[in-house]
Amino acid sequence: MSDDVYEDFSSMKELDLVHGAEDKEIVLTEKGEKVLLATADLFRDKEELLSKIDSVAANVRNLDALLKEVYAMKVHVEEFDKEMQISEIPEGTEMLAPLWESEAKEVLDLGIEWAETLDLMMDPLTDSKIRKSMDDAKKGKLLPLELDE
Repeated sequence: MSDDVYEDFSSMKELDLVHGAEDKEIVLTEKGEKVLLATADLFRDKEELLSKIDSVAANVRNLDALLKEVYAMKVHVEEFDKEMQISEIPEGTEMLAPLWESEAKEVLDLGIEWAETLDLMMDPLTDSKIRKSMDDAKKGKLLPLELDE
């Protein structure tokens, strides 16, 4: 598994969005479900794309099964200029490259607002600071806003 996937999984666990282990069933926590519901508007007009994701998710309930499915796929590897089964690609081979929108089968355009929102939600330090600020506000721990004139 790539370092990026491990880092994302670790971040989601640290943020208490999911629980489970890399090789076991990964489940959304209550907080994860709330975040998913809060971002539902992002996916409202992406039903066709979501149905494809749901189809894969229905058939793959744990990371080990997903990895087997992914490793069986074939992709074009630029470095070798040929199509290869993912399991045959040497470790450390650069696989991710920008894809021009015109080459994509489908595009999920988040828009800058959603990209920034998700970025904030996925950053553990920012998340904890926002939650602490919200708790402080609920407790009445507020500072007056002073504007320079």
